[in-house]
Amino acid sequence: MAEGNGQQPDRRRHLQGVQHDRMRSSTVIATFDGWRCSTYQLAVHPDHRRQGIATALREAAEQRFTALGGRRVDAMVLGANERAHHT
Repeated sequence: MAEGNGQQPDRRRHLQGVQHDRMRSSTVIATFDGWRCSTYQLAVHPDHRRQGIATALREAAEQRFTALGGRRVDAMVLGANERAHHT
């Protein structure tokens, strides 16, 4: 679908993760379609939680979005994931 200026939207998908002892310990999928910034599946292995890894991944995704011109990020959280909901 073409944008109003006649150009195709800049579709970029970015995946970040941290590897620890040859095992992927964390991941986040961060997408930007030229308009919307979204994060999905931010996860840290239980053995590596409470070390700031999720915060570092979120901040790295935000920096990437800013560099691409994104202004607002939506985080998709499963309804059943009660620990991930802000209270």
